[in-house]
Amino acid sequence: MPVLVQNAHYIFDSLANLLKDEELPSHLRSKCFIALGYFLIPDDVFPEDEHGAIGFVEDVMLSVFVLEEIEEYLGELGIEIIERSLPEGANSYGELKLDFQKQIEDYQEYYLKALHHTGLISDQEYENLL
Repeated sequence: MPVLVQNAHYIFDSLANLLKDEELPSHLRSKCFIALGYFLIPDDVFPEDEHGAIGFVEDVMLSVFVLEEIEEYLGELGIEIIERSLPEGANSYGELKLDFQKQIEDYQEYYLKALHHTGLISDQEYENLL
């Protein structure tokens, strides 16, 4: 099972923690909210009821995309904020990002559909990435 799926509940909790972090700009907290909601949508791109635990792959990948946007926007401060938002027992943010890169190879189609479905990437960005 991918590290991302093993850490799905930690990543969900991390996003919930990030929603409360006053150092995080509101536009990034909004993206965390979108990613949290995607975990809860039963009819997503790769539904858990059809695919079991592996159905969390695109949910978690979408969440790591948001974490990477936090890092990109805030740099080292973003990494610190992400690391402190991860609950005890979770893999480090660095480890999650490494597994994220591995999973993109296998699940890129689902990942891109999820990003597009949630509006985290535009129609044009989606078309350019296909």
